[in-house]
Amino acid sequence: MFRRFLLFQLPVGLIGAFAVSPLASAQTPAPGAEGGQQSRAQAFIARFEAANTTHDGHLTLEQAQAGHLPMIAKNFSAIDKDGKGYVTLSDIQAWRHARAEQRRATQGATPG
Repeated sequence: MFRRFLLFQLPVGLIGAFAVSPLASAQTPAPGAEGGQQSRAQAFIARFEAANTTHDGHLTLEQAQAGHLPMIAKNFSAIDKDGKGYVTLSDIQAWRHARAEQRRATQGATPG
């Protein structure tokens, strides 16, 4: 039974990698979930670093596309709000935080 649980949870964790901010989440994690969020954050940072072929901490749109970071590539202009032509981990973190805040505000608003 334990193996089934792990096999079932693996795809959910992979799919949820961008649904829940691995870099910064204002949500309180469920008990025992800290390790899972930390692992996702470490995995994302590793993917960012692998895609950043110049190793300067500046990820270009081309690097995001080639590095298989589709969420970053799709939202690149929103993340690069200063128009620098690259994004950093801090930029991505700020963008994710803003998106989470926007979702919370939208969910909290009730039609009048």
